[in-house]
Amino acid sequence: MARLRRDGTNSADPLSGPERVHQQARDNGFLAAMLDSATGICALAALAPDLTVVTKSLDTRFLKPAAVGPITARARVIERTDRDMVVQADLVDAESIIVADATARLRILAKK
Repeated sequence: MARLRRDGTNSADPLSGPERVHQQARDNGFLAAMLDSATGICALAALAPDLTVVTKSLDTRFLKPAAVGPITARARVIERTDRDMVVQADLVDAESIIVADATARLRILAKK
């Protein structure tokens, strides 16, 4: 059970029930941000220096609960036109288990 202290900080016992749902939602948000970063960095690495990308959509799947420990992102370009790019990314835990994946659709733009 989570407890809010008078100083605004909180503490938590091992989470269960509604508290666990909130923890998982927070963890999934962090994983989605990692996937968005990984797909963007992969796309930028494949472009000329005068180009950039913006994310149009990010289709994310959360496959397994992420254990405490290192998580590695692996990303690859799977499709590209003059205006658009599709990048697929996986997040892998220390035991090489894919915990989440995503497909990003990105728009290619000239840098201003």
